[in-house]
Amino acid sequence: MNKLLGVGLPLAVLVTGGLWAQFQEVEHPVLTTSVSVLTENIAAADVTTATYTTPEFSSASTSASETPSSLLRFTSVNGIALSDDLKTIVELKGEPLSLIQDDIIKSSRTYLFKDCEINVVDGAVQSVSVGEAVGKVEIDGISFPFDKLKDRLGMPYFISEDGIVYKKGNMAFKIFMDPHDNHVKSVSYFHAGSQ
Repeated sequence: MNKLLGVGLPLAVLVTGGLWAQFQEVEHPVLTTSVSVLTENIAAADVTTATYTTPEFSSASTSASETPSSLLRFTSVNGIALSDDLKTIVELKGEPLSLIQDDIIKSSRTYLFKDCEINVVDGAVQSVSVGEAVGKVEIDGISFPFDKLKDRLGMPYFISEDGIVYKKGNMAFKIFMDPHDNHVKSVSYFHAGSQ
């Protein structure tokens, strides 16, 4: 029986650990795990049981200054979700300060509000953008000043020429950076498949 556990357990850890690593890459890019080291340690110690636990994060123990991108769901920016319609936007934000009609895509309109710009195409929100003049952005109800945004969000999904991208499911959040001094020029919240 011990011999069976000595072979089966490391194999089970390897298989489930591989799935865990894939899950972590998709849902939590900040967290990583080393399956091969764990398997080697189990085999060398001839351990018959192994347990892996992840730290639990609670809103009580996590302040806004400690909130990395892996804990955010990116469900809204400045109170607007990508699933909102124009009626909901007006209910939440009031009447826009102005409207920009796209000359090429006739169904595309950008509504300008005091704290953001919302692009709507065929009645569906495509993106929410916040410029540097606003100086802060609210993600999932948590306010982030632009000068602390990169530090507070932590490890990005990827880095591009013009900024840093965070992704959760089909939602993406991009910080556009000035190439000369790396200050935040603007941020954009959008469907990951659309950009």
